[in-house]
Amino acid sequence: MKKKNDKGFTLIELLAVIIILGVLLLIAIPAMTGIIEGAKKDSWVSTAKNYISQVRYSALQGDYTLPGKGGCTIVDVKSINLEQGDPTKSVYGQNWEPAYVAIVNLSGADGQDKYTYYFGGCDTEFNSMDWTAENNITRKDVLRRRGYCNVSKGDTIEAITNGASGSQSKCSDP
Repeated sequence: MKKKNDKGFTLIELLAVIIILGVLLLIAIPAMTGIIEGAKKDSWVSTAKNYISQVRYSALQGDYTLPGKGGCTIVDVKSINLEQGDPTKSVYGQNWEPAYVAIVNLSGADGQDKYTYYFGGCDTEFNSMDWTAENNITRKDVLRRRGYCNVSKGDTIEAITNGASGSQSKCSDP
């Protein structure tokens, strides 16, 4: 009498395992894509804050002109020297087109200079951040737009401050 070989898997068992793996992949891939996209947005926020910090430091060292009362200076990120990374590329690996840091001086009631730093920019794939004040930059400000960029070197102070200044003056180069 022959012995029956019970060591293998049946076709039904193999199909069940393949179906279970397929369902797990359908769930895991979108979740991982969301996590990766969130990490890129967090990196964008960190990079924007690093650009602002470097401009602040360089302005205090005299490398950039601090604007007078009611004035604004715009610095192209391609001219900012960061210790790490390529200043010509966004965190998505695309060229900045355009991206700037703006120094806006909206003096207080006491007449003292009050500098606020803004970041705004797009890359060539239209990943973008509209003009956003340094202390308000969050992951939700990083947008994916197709076809246009809402930031320009010729923007007015009012456009940069989202209407807070009431000034239609154009910003100057450093």
